[in-house]
Amino acid sequence: MVAGAEYGAILSLVFGVTHRDASRVARSAAALAIGSTLAVLAALLLSLVVRWAGLAPVAYTLGVPGLQPDRRP
Repeated sequence: MVAGAEYGAILSLVFGVTHRDASRVARSAAALAIGSTLAVLAALLLSLVVRWAGLAPVAYTLGVPGLQPDRRP
């Protein structure tokens, strides 16, 4: 089993809900929302850099489903 970085925030959120601790729930929900937003933005930035650098396979760039990227030696 792999536990991601969000595991602690999810565990804290559940703990806060079950123990009716509103401040813990608010902090955990904020951490999840901010962390998820930053992760999505980082993935977007990486994909833009890969595309800008010309490292994306042609099939992905064209959006052609089912085509394998060409395998160059």
